[in-house]
Amino acid sequence: MKKILPGLLAGFLLAATASYSVLAQTAQLITTSKKNLVSKFDELLAEKPIYINGSSPNAIASKAIRSFSREFKGATDTRWIMSDEGGYIAKFIFKGVTCRADYDFKGRCLVITRYYNEDKLPQDIRHQVKSNYYDYSIYRVAEYFLSNKRAYVVTLESEESWIKVSVIDGTITELEKYKKG
Repeated sequence: MKKILPGLLAGFLLAATASYSVLAQTAQLITTSKKNLVSKFDELLAEKPIYINGSSPNAIASKAIRSFSREFKGATDTRWIMSDEGGYIAKFIFKGVTCRADYDFKGRCLVITRYYNEDKLPQDIRHQVKSNYYDYSIYRVAEYFLSNKRAYVVTLESEESWIKVSVIDGTITELEKYKKG
């Protein structure tokens, strides 16, 4: 089991990198304001929901819904969609943070992803990133939680470029770098 977890975590980080690369490529090709970039990012994440707040068709495993309800009491704006890989994805707001929880067809939670800005980043992670990339500001953070392990993918911005780094167990790895157009 311990040998499988790093592989799963790496897989989820790879998937996150692929989804974030769309945003970075958009930034490279189009010089536009942050507001427009955020709007484009949200557009790219939009998918057709199969479950919206309170109405749950039989298409979703009841175990997933029960697990979600226990774990995220008070979640708002919940949308459920079918995953391309098989299973279900819940997108929602929890304690003021945009979140995503991926479930398999048996209703087991596989990974929880939280998306937020610099102010919600744990202080030690923020310090580590800022001390290595002091000419950059933190634009967006994706935090992945998988089997009691946390990984952070931090998108950084300067006047000239975007950089995406991961922070896992205190190690920073540069994932991508793009020049602004």
